[in-house]
Amino acid sequence: MPFHGFGLQPEEALLEDAKSSRDLWLPGLTQTIAEADHTGIKHYARLLLRHLELKYPIDQKEKVWLVRHMYALITEPHTDETVLVLCATVVSELLRKRESLPLVLDWRPLHQLLDDLYFRKQRSAVQIRPVVTAALVGATRRMAAYFPAAEAESILREFRPELSPLDTRHFKGQGFIALLMPTRGVAAAEKASGVAWLEEFLALWAWVEHPGWDVNHLALLARLARDNVGHVD
Repeated sequence: MPFHGFGLQPEEALLEDAKSSRDLWLPGLTQTIAEADHTGIKHYARLLLRHLELKYPIDQKEKVWLVRHMYALITEPHTDETVLVLCATVVSELLRKRESLPLVLDWRPLHQLLDDLYFRKQRSAVQIRPVVTAALVGATRRMAAYFPAAEAESILREFRPELSPLDTRHFKGQGFIALLMPTRGVAAAEKASGVAWLEEFLALWAWVEHPGWDVNHLALLARLARDNVGHVD
């Protein structure tokens, strides 16, 4: 049966629509990112999200390019809030599928952004909307899979000074560790000695009796187990 009377079979029509969609957002994003045109970025990011929501395919090379540039926009100082949410949502969608990509991201700019937004004394007096928090936390959880496993010790060094039951910042330090700690492939890489930071992180669990503390611990442990099937009990 012809598809919608245009003489195309359904599969052909979907491929044609996917190509037409790509031909809209890819050149547009390439140009507007190069020009730092935030208004244009918003427009084409929404077209890209429509492409992703329709489950149209994206070439791996394009996916890596998009994540890198979305990450740069997210961590850029004073990024427009709408751009921030759109870019974080795009990253979450692009990295939804658990796959091996030739992609390495640095956790430090993301940590700096989150610290500035939520913890600095000089942070904005304007309350951050829940949609911003949800988008950033969701994207960070996806991106953590592409933080180098070798950075685990650097992350611990950054937050150990805050991990004291006598320090009110211990919730902040534990939350950042749970959010940023790389977990993909670490058990296989450290098979002889086990996951280097796991024993230390488990020892922290007994420090505090609080649902939020438990949730953060469980979230990281679940991610570790999911990313290392067959290597972590």
